[in-house]
Amino acid sequence: MKDPKELTAESPSRSDEIPFLSARDLVERYRSGDLSPVEALEAVFTRIEQANPKVNAIWAQDAEGAMDAAKASEARWAKGAPLGPVDGVPMTMKDHMPVKGMPAAFGTFGMAPDGPGPEDGVPAERLRRGGAVMVGKTTMPDIGLPPAGVSQRHGVTRNPWGLDFNTGGSSSGAGAALASGMGALALGSDTGGSIRLPAAYCGVVGLKPTQGLIPADVGSPISVYGPMARTVEDAASMLSVLAGFDERDFISVEAPSDVFQPMAPFEPAGRTVGVITSFGEDLPSDPEMVRAVEEAARHMAQAGFVVEAVKTPLNNMREMILGCFHAIAGPKLFGLSIMAAQQGFAERLPAFFRDGFAYVDGVERDQVYRGVIAMGQLTQRLAQLMAQYDFVLTPTSGVPPWEADKYVPDDDFLKIIDVTAFLFPFNVSGNPGVTVPAGLNAEGLPVGVQLVGRRFGDARLLQAAKVLQDAIAPAPWPEV
Repeated sequence: MKDPKELTAESPSRSDEIPFLSARDLVERYRSGDLSPVEALEAVFTRIEQANPKVNAIWAQDAEGAMDAAKASEARWAKGAPLGPVDGVPMTMKDHMPVKGMPAAFGTFGMAPDGPGPEDGVPAERLRRGGAVMVGKTTMPDIGLPPAGVSQRHGVTRNPWGLDFNTGGSSSGAGAALASGMGALALGSDTGGSIRLPAAYCGVVGLKPTQGLIPADVGSPISVYGPMARTVEDAASMLSVLAGFDERDFISVEAPSDVFQPMAPFEPAGRTVGVITSFGEDLPSDPEMVRAVEEAARHMAQAGFVVEAVKTPLNNMREMILGCFHAIAGPKLFGLSIMAAQQGFAERLPAFFRDGFAYVDGVERDQVYRGVIAMGQLTQRLAQLMAQYDFVLTPTSGVPPWEADKYVPDDDFLKIIDVTAFLFPFNVSGNPGVTVPAGLNAEGLPVGVQLVGRRFGDARLLQAAKVLQDAIAPAPWPEV
């Protein structure tokens, strides 16, 4: 395995180590002239050739466009005029995101025409304006609904830490690409944990920002785009490029000024952290993940945070989460079932979706209505919780990675609730959440812990996450 502390441009195998450098390290080396964006991109291309056949993280590339971007960045660095903190940094974009020159398949059949996209979406436009080098599109499960790295269009995306295990989803390829050295940054999206779950399972950092902070191509009250990276600092740099109002997204808002200086000095003393290790007996909390949260809580207390177990009871969480699921995922599945029947690809969809269609057929209209009410109740409950603490610490998921080729554990459709129980509620409430690597479990797979912050407190959340990151010894990157 590759030790992150030994990854320097002076390492003996320079071309092997470059793909695992952080975005900040890359930028510092561009600035010093020790490394060029073109050399960095060539090293990442080599890494993709080595690792992608094993993990299946990247499914589409625009090599010519990426090289043109790297050469333009190289010229700017030579003049001492970079565009910002991601200029020349190789990165990936999730399958469904509009990117000029690369197709979007939504992980399935029939959702989008084949062929390169004609133009950039809002996030891609901002990243390109900041000089980022987009090396390819990452895999995702069908329409982003399953919490897994399995897709009828792309096949199975495997966890670099253990190829027999799942990456989580739906930003599955993004997490696997980062852990494999196929880009220093990745842009994911998150409707119910789709950034944070694969980030945790793949041992990287993933931020679900406050709803509206990063404009998307289609505004959504719960779905967001967000940065994924190998360090908190890199996620913060990426956020600073992406954040801010855009009139094309009706949800988007003006960004607080501290988002653009996210790694400013931060004093933990007096900041309060509420610790949650369980949402009740009817929602699982894997013992190793609970231990990771408890250890993270000790690190935060030693750093000066005021840490305590959450006293407010969070009763009936499974019932409430299931109600929200009816209100949000139910219509999505119903629409997909109609589209699949009309366009003739229903027979291609796996059993996971057939089970989902059957489940939705059994959901009565009053259950959907009660689900809408549950969304309001859950938001209020979490607002009351966050009013008591600066941050809340939880497992990223209470379920460890399962078999690589399964959409959900045990092929049980409703296990989607168990897997995302600590994640989905904060999509509903709009709070930002970041997952930080917290070591490896007995299987040698990464474990993540989640920090949740107050709405639009994304910069402070990342500052707190960096304190936690710096206290936890990093695991060596997997050799794939």
